[in-house]
Amino acid sequence: MDIMINFINSYLGPISTIIGIVTFFPVLYLWWDVYFGRKKRTAIWFNQVKLSSNQKIPSILIVDLLDKGDIRTQVENFRNNEESLNNIPADRIFMVARTKHISPEDIAELVVDIKSKASEILSAGTDTLHLFYAGPIVPSIIIGGIFSNMFTVILYQHSQGTYVNWGPLKHINIE
Repeated sequence: MDIMINFINSYLGPISTIIGIVTFFPVLYLWWDVYFGRKKRTAIWFNQVKLSSNQKIPSILIVDLLDKGDIRTQVENFRNNEESLNNIPADRIFMVARTKHISPEDIAELVVDIKSKASEILSAGTDTLHLFYAGPIVPSIIIGGIFSNMFTVILYQHSQGTYVNWGPLKHINIE
């Protein structure tokens, strides 16, 4: 029994102290970033909404469900050359991506991710969302259903090396 107590006091005590000290700082940093970083971003977004209550507050959502390549670079290049999009700050560009082939079994997880991203976009005060989508058609219908009642959604489709604005998700009926 004395050997066990001696081992604990000699080795495990100092090791657990070092592990405790080493893990304290990353946990403290993570808490600081989550609490103050998110609070600061929300305050900035709220001030933007408050100051520009009569202006539109746009955001960009990139949904990349292709298992090959990355469309973010193409979208960024298009955004930089498009006058209506190049004023959107980087903190208002959101992305949902998958690196593997999407199947029907993945839809439930995708819907959770999209709804989570939608709440983040709403908390940013967005009233106009520019949606760049790459992937199968069924998830695009689900995404349209999720976003259809939240804000104005402008759809973009890749065509011949550039993106084409296909207009809003909901068209106003003019008779």
